[in-house]
Amino acid sequence: MAALDPTSAGIRNRQTQQATAALPSATSTSSGTSLLPDLLRALEHIQTTPPRQIASPPTQQGRASVAICIRLVPSSTTTSSDVDEVPATSLEEFFARDWVREEGTTVEILYIRRAKRRGDRWSSQLAFPGGRKNAEDENAQYTALRETWEEVGIDLAEQTWLNIGQLDDREITTSLGKRLLMVLSPFVFLQTTKTSPEPELDPEEVSTLHWIPLDLLVPPITWSTISISLSPRIARNVFIRRFVHLWVGSMQFSAISLPDTPTATAAGWKPDASLSPEVEAGGDASWLPFDLPWTQRSTPGLRLWGLTLGMTLDLTSLFQPSNLLANTSPSTSLNPPLFSTPPPSPDPTARPPPVQVVSSFVDPIGGLPKKDEAFPGGYPSPKKGKGKGKGGKEKKLRTGRSLNAGTVSVLPSFSFPDVDFFVWVFGRRYRRIIRSWDESVDSPGAASRRINWSGAALSAFYSSVRKALLCAIILRAISTVVSLALVVWWVWRWRSGSSV
Repeated sequence: MAALDPTSAGIRNRQTQQATAALPSATSTSSGTSLLPDLLRALEHIQTTPPRQIASPPTQQGRASVAICIRLVPSSTTTSSDVDEVPATSLEEFFARDWVREEGTTVEILYIRRAKRRGDRWSSQLAFPGGRKNAEDENAQYTALRETWEEVGIDLAEQTWLNIGQLDDREITTSLGKRLLMVLSPFVFLQTTKTSPEPELDPEEVSTLHWIPLDLLVPPITWSTISISLSPRIARNVFIRRFVHLWVGSMQFSAISLPDTPTATAAGWKPDASLSPEVEAGGDASWLPFDLPWTQRSTPGLRLWGLTLGMTLDLTSLFQPSNLLANTSPSTSLNPPLFSTPPPSPDPTARPPPVQVVSSFVDPIGGLPKKDEAFPGGYPSPKKGKGKGKGGKEKKLRTGRSLNAGTVSVLPSFSFPDVDFFVWVFGRRYRRIIRSWDESVDSPGAASRRINWSGAALSAFYSSVRKALLCAIILRAISTVVSLALVVWWVWRWRSGSSV
């Protein structure tokens, strides 16, 4: 990609910010009401678009589900009505209600902060309610319903909640993408009444519950960075980890900074101002040889990052600019044509069936384990001549809905510029998949929907990361040995000269 500077440590951060900046917003101001037309179109898109469901490989059958819960909060000046508490049976009915279209209505998404537990890879992270699928669960959606009820005490099976549909499955892997842990299915639910249920948090699973305004999750976004040491992902011995950390540094993930104002807290929970991102990531910072910049929280508040950030951007990337359809200025866009004559909502019972796709850890042709170096079979290559600019140089890839920001956001940069450079050197296959993904958006079809683009891109990216780290460690080991040899030679020369 021509836009990448292989010598910069901020490659992934810039990619994330460029991709999310390209996501269209309804107006230039942060207004929950102005986001409603975009929200309605996004929810209708989810209802009518078949999600990609990743088939679990034979060697890893683990699956999990999460619930993305959305509610609308009326303005403080709205008047109550008995009709407002009657559950809506469709998007059309809900968005036609007066209090929904009223000035000052805000859109919020439910997040939880997981309980702090040593050794838990998701300890203290901001997440959606959800968890692993049990053997007795009927399906992935039932898992999301059960886990939400167990963790926060909200029954999504009640009529007050409208089941919108499912986003594309995601693959959860180890930190360096070497092994598949499970397949994650995100489901979207909409609360169709004014009053929200009172949450009951399980202190073993959840520390706090947060209803985050959607305004904070769409451009302009307040970005920050979380640094996670690479050494625990490479070595187990504490002493070896110290050397590895000095050699390869840390991964830097983009994060959205959010206010830490919980709506509900678990019994006995106390805020921990010294909680570090290393512990937030399920790690342990006690082994570090000295105080590092990320061992203390530099700014207060929550940070949305990693897999949950990716799923959030999967949702917000579906937004379309409402003023393109409204043909009105931002100040008068509260009643665009979208709301004056609401289109009929899709029939929930007539949803298209999900599209089954193959895991990136399996050969799509023969069902055999995929070789790390080989390009995944079945993924189309860019057409000849495309993806190149004048002089044969790679063109700058388009960002936005085409290259989903939800995929870019989970890719880290590295604290040492040479590691970033080696990732770029070995990232040819990753860039090839991205270009193919980009071109598939120009001509969408059933064939493109059957391709696990995000899984293939992540697999290729982390393959280049592992090669880059191996290369960096070998070069540092060689340089260390050469330096020690030079020191020994110099001392020997100096002693030989003094003895004469």
